Parts: sequence; C-alpha cells; structure tokens
Amino acid sequence: MRIKNLVATSLLKGFSVPMMIISSLYYRALCRYRGTSAARDPSYQKFTIGDIDFVEYFVEVEGYNHRITEAGDADACGDNTVVFMGGIPTDASETFYWLVAELCCLNSNLRCLIIQLPFVENNTKLDFSNNTKARHSARALPFNQHIDLSNDPVDPRFDHCNQAITAAHILGAMGIVKAHFVGHDRGAVVFDYLIGANPDIALSYSRGSQLWDHYDDAWSLLAPQLIVGPPHRQMVISWQCQLLFFAVVKLKRPINLLSPGFVAAVDNAKRGSQEYDRKTHLLYKSVAVPKGIRSIIGQIMMQTDSTDEVRGRVVLKNSKVQIMQFQGEDEFAIDARGNIVSDQPYFGRYNLFANDVCDLYPSAIIQDISLKVDKLLENCGLYHSLRLKDDARLSRFCLIPNAAHFNVVENPQACAQAINDFMTNLE
Repeated sequence: MRIKNLVATSLLKGFSVPMMIISSLYYRALCRYRGTSAARDPSYQKFTIGDIDFVEYFVEVEGYNHRITEAGDADACGDNTVVFMGGIPTDASETFYWLVAELCCLNSNLRCLIIQLPFVENNTKLDFSNNTKARHSARALPFNQHIDLSNDPVDPRFDHCNQAITAAHILGAMGIVKAHFVGHDRGAVVFDYLIGANPDIALSYSRGSQLWDHYDDAWSLLAPQLIVGPPHRQMVISWQCQLLFFAVVKLKRPINLLSPGFVAAVDNAKRGSQEYDRKTHLLYKSVAVPKGIRSIIGQIMMQTDSTDEVRGRVVLKNSKVQIMQFQGEDEFAIDARGNIVSDQPYFGRYNLFANDVCDLYPSAIIQDISLKVDKLLENCGLYHSLRLKDDARLSRFCLIPNAAHFNVVENPQACAQAINDFMTNLE
C-alpha cells in the first residue's frame, strides 16, 4: 500500500508541477494585463479606493520592517482606532482594502490600521532554527499518505504565537494601547493569541472565516474530498498548496471556495471599478501566489493545526473581551454544479460553532432548505445575525450574503456594516 501511495503521489506531482508552472505564468500575465501584479511591489505606496485615501509605511521591530496600511482619521483616539490583520494565500493586507474603505465611509472618525501578517512578504528570507522542528506532519495527495516532518527545521517566526508577540511589539512601537480588532483567516488566529495574552488592549474583537472552539481532528482526514476547516497538512507541501487553490478556485473541485453570488456579481465588472479589482484579487491572484509566499505558507502549516488553535483559544475564551464572529452565509451551500461551497460550516454535522449558535440546519451536511429552522435569523439590512445559545461565549454571530471564505473581499460592504454595528453597540 505504501508503494502504491508513493507511486500515485509521484505521478500526481509529475503531472501537476508543470501544469502549475504554466498556470501561474498565465495568471501572472493576466494580472499584469488587468493593471496589477500577483507579487506585491516592495515599495510603499499611496492610493485611493473610492473617496478614501490609503498610505503604506513600515514600523521597524528588531531589524525587520513590518508593513502598515493606514486609512481614515490619523488623529483618532483609541476608542476610534481599528486594527486589522488578514490571511493567506493572497496579500494579507490587500484583502482588507475594500472593507476598510467601506468602514471609513460609514464612520469618518475611525483610524484604520492594517498590519501585514508578520514576516509574510515575498522578499522574506527563511531563517531556519537548529533547535526548532516541525510540530506537525504533512499528508501527500491523492491518498493522504502521512509524511513525518518531525526532524525538519522550521523558521519559528511563522509560528502564530510568535507572530502574535511580534504584532504586540508593532502595536507598542506605534503607541497603540487600546483598539478594536478585526482578524480574518490566519490573521484571526494571530489575534486570538494576541488578545488572549493582552485582553485589556481590545475594546472589541471581530473575527472572520476562522473556526472557533468546536473541532474533531478526524474531520481533517476527510480532505480533500470534503474540506472541513483549513487543510493544514496538505498545504505544507508547496506544490500541493498551489494545486489545491487552483482546484478549488478555478476547477471548483473538490469544493468551490468562492461564493457563486460573488462570482456572478463581478462577472461583467468594468475595468477601474472596485468589483473588477476584487475579481482580480480572488480569481487570479489566488492562483498565482509567488513561490516565496508558498514557502512561507508551508512554514506556517508545519507549526499549527486546527486542534492546536482550538486549545490556544482557551485563554481568549476566559477573557471578558466582546467577540463577534462573521462568516460567509454561503458556507456549505451547493452551487449550480452540485459542489459544496467553502470549508467552514456554521450548522449541522460539521458545525464549527456548535457550542455558540443555534443550529440553522440540524444534522445536515449541506444547506438543505427542507431542514432549515425558522426564526433563527435576524435581518440586519446588508447581513443577517444568527441566534446565539443562552450560554454562548460569542457576543454576536453575523452571516454575510453572497460570500463564503473570503467574505471580506466578496462582500466588503456587508462585512463593514456588521463590524461597525458591533463596535458601536457594545454592551
């Protein structure tokens, strides 16, 4: 069986790697044609989205220049300061541009600071430790063969706990002692650790597209046929990470990572519009991730998994910080081709939030209208709120229409409204 797995993996790699090279070159060229680049320009820029001005600059911590992107009122007090951190595989800061623009339009008194996911830059040189080894194994496609990495050295800067410490140092260097926090994907994991260790710094915390405190490690074995939570183990291997994103974004197999509503909305987007740029970000940049970033993603995944992250949230859960979760409403819906949408369900058999939310589709695997429970959703204009259980730790749970995993890019207006409502109505 082991030989069979090795042969299958070798054949898949032999086919996939050349195809991914050609695909990456094509989508990089397409990004250039669309007026941007799949690899971020290392210089610091000023730019405008809508009527909102943005400026990039760096904050030096221990000899490394960490990128900050700022918009809004530079003189705002702490009560009106909002700190953001995004995730992978595309540029973590860029994922928040459109949401921040919407939020600044809703509230001109806000100062919005996007901290780049620490050290995740294409020009970062990996610095392996002789004393720190991988904590987690890899799984080789197509049969999830276990690969022991316990003797492989890692760059400890990409341990999320260490990234949280770095983020705290960045905030300290900027003089930020209190703020609202918004994290998405990997950025939410970093903020979980940061706020857990420093709860007094957070006026509120909004976290998106990241599982919470209910996870069965056996679910990870379902990948890639059914992906429940991030497929960390498969993403350790660079070519597999690239193949997975190509498959779920372009082929929509084995899942469709993007909301069908979003894809339809941007289908005929005109050059120069925000819709056009958001389409470029998700449909093209996501499948043309630079090699350096793919290597960093592997380093991250060698040092974390969903079970680790759930355990790491205990300190945050025991704090008094008010927390709002926002998920794409299309999670585990079915698209027109019969594919499951995205990877983080908020209901049913694989409910990642089962301890906090009332079950909208009890016992279901997918969104099944025949099983939907009435009166659990409240219409909040651009988004919905899902009823919480009486003993929920979360303060609010919001569902973003026409969005799935990348909700901050797919529907930034609704995300901004949900975040603003939460920040301005704290108990």
